[in-house]
Amino acid sequence: MKSLYFYETGSQDQPPIFFLPGGGVSGWSWKPAVELLPERHCVVIDLPETGGSLDCGEFHIAQAAEQVLELADHAFPQSVFSLAGLSLGAQVALKILADAPHRINKALLSGALVRRLPGSWLAGWMGWLYMPFRNIPALIKANMRSLGVPLEYYEAFAEDTRKLSAAAFQRITTENMTFGMPPGLENAARPTLALVGEKELGAMLDSARDLRKTLPDCRAFRVRGESHNWPLSNPALFARILNAFLDDRPLPGELMDF
Repeated sequence: MKSLYFYETGSQDQPPIFFLPGGGVSGWSWKPAVELLPERHCVVIDLPETGGSLDCGEFHIAQAAEQVLELADHAFPQSVFSLAGLSLGAQVALKILADAPHRINKALLSGALVRRLPGSWLAGWMGWLYMPFRNIPALIKANMRSLGVPLEYYEAFAEDTRKLSAAAFQRITTENMTFGMPPGLENAARPTLALVGEKELGAMLDSARDLRKTLPDCRAFRVRGESHNWPLSNPALFARILNAFLDDRPLPGELMDF
């Protein structure tokens, strides 16, 4: 199977940080944030069935975690790396943490759903109903607004939407909505920051609380005034939080305890 596509930015003599995007979008979604991290070694990865990884097999969270670890073994042998994941990417990161905690330095995860959502069995039907209309500009913009993606990224978002097949949409949506706490996560004693936008769904807030209880070394916070895709809409804040977390400095005041 073809290896996942990735690109690197920043200082490559530093330990790598793997950036994993949310569902249905590719690495462009991390570009505004990594551009503010020139002193870090940023490795932005496209997950299967999106972006440069369209032909890297079907998307399944467990398989994607294996593929990320294979990429690490091939491209960064012997390296311990950090993880930054949003939404679906955060779920993949949790699976990596559960399976290979010895490979991880630290993990920053935002919007990681670990509670099965009601109606997840409808995901397949949603895909087939949505696909014939997915390229309508008004629908794309409505989808972006619902996810908190700034409209300035319309072209990149629309391109990913155009490339996403109905079957891929079904797989990604089902995997996201049915994901639960992966076995072994309770043994992953790696420093972890579980974040969730203050405006997100209750299930997301509850998931952050669950992660704080399950992971041995996890802190959980709400991000004041933000929605699901806040690392894209407020990359400067994300960069400040990540730098403080990696350097063991006090976290910014925009983070609110539960």
